Amino acid sequence: MNKFKNKIIFLLKYFIHFLIRLYFASLKFHHLNKMGRDTKFIYCFYHQNIFMLVKLAHFYRKVKKSTFISKHQDADLLDFVLRKNGFITFRTDGLHFNPSTFKKLLESKQQEYSPFISVDGPVGVNKKINLGPIFLAKKFNFAIKIIFIKADRYWQLKSWDQHVLPKLFTTLHVKFSKGFVINEKENWRGELANFKDFFSEQEAIFLKEINQGD
Repeated sequence: MNKFKNKIIFLLKYFIHFLIRLYFASLKFHHLNKMGRDTKFIYCFYHQNIFMLVKLAHFYRKVKKSTFISKHQDADLLDFVLRKNGFITFRTDGLHFNPSTFKKLLESKQQEYSPFISVDGPVGVNKKINLGPIFLAKKFNFAIKIIFIKADRYWQLKSWDQHVLPKLFTTLHVKFSKGFVINEKENWRGELANFKDFFSEQEAIFLKEINQGD
């Protein structure tokens, strides 16, 4: 019975992934700039944009990418879809990155994988930037780039992150910020405050550029 159940689940994952690919085919990108090939960055984004990020990941599927996914069963489908779009994934317990996870992340860094992490996840307050990106940047001596992505038309779910689902045949505007370089002499709280200011500044520039293009 378990073998049959696992086979059904496996087939369902592929079927859902196929439907997602069809859905993504209706979306188009407006790139304000390109990602580039430098692997010395951590890429950050709002948790509400993960679904659109999968579409972006497929566009950059030849780029080596890594990310954290909850061990919870609810995240199994997302894990499957991300791996199908060029990610290697590390399953974690909530906000805690255990030593085993860090070891794998270090190994992926040595293989030139770029970590992708939400600034307000996995279960935080929507758009409230946490210490995760700063911690990883200090730990592995990476600069941070922010991925801004916005759909012209979308549905918004009533989830904690107000998750965004772009409507069919809409345009996704995408921009990668310039790099935020960690100051090793700054304390955690000061570095987080600096990053929040940087994030707000870069987001304002992104939104202004989109509005000018309309």
